[in-house]
Amino acid sequence: MIDQILGEKHAIANPLMLHIPTADHFVSPEAQQAIHEGLDDHPKVTLHDYEGLDHGFAADSGSRRNEQGAQLADQRTRDFFAANLG
Repeated sequence: MIDQILGEKHAIANPLMLHIPTADHFVSPEAQQAIHEGLDDHPKVTLHDYEGLDHGFAADSGSRRNEQGAQLADQRTRDFFAANLG
């Protein structure tokens, strides 16, 4: 499925940011590597890795929330919006 999505990367016309928790139990390390290989050089795409964090690390509540990671992701999102939604 990742290969199909990455096959459409030419259609990304607007800025896109992805937060990637490296210990995500839904997205394998191989899929994460494919995402980086496919999108790292895309001029419209910004990828941020969160080492050792799991899916849902920035959720408002729950056992997987990581306060430091959530605050960093929130700040990166605010900065991204400020730069791209003007």
